[in-house]
Amino acid sequence: MYSILIKKKAEKQLAALPLDIADRIALTIDELAINPRPANNKKLQGYTNVYHISRG
Repeated sequence: MYSILIKKKAEKQLAALPLDIADRIALTIDELAINPRPANNKKLQGYTNVYHISRG
C-alpha cells in the first residue's frame, strides 16, 4: 500500500467543494493508495510520471 500526501492548499480546496463532490474526490484519492495507476489513468504530455485520472 502507498501513502498519499495532500498539500494544505488542496485540503482547503477540497473542503470548499459541495459535500457530494468532495466525497467522490476523497474516495478516489484513497483508492490511489491501493492502486496508484488505475485503468482510467492517462499520462500527461510534457511531464515525467504525472498522470490524470478521470472520475465520472
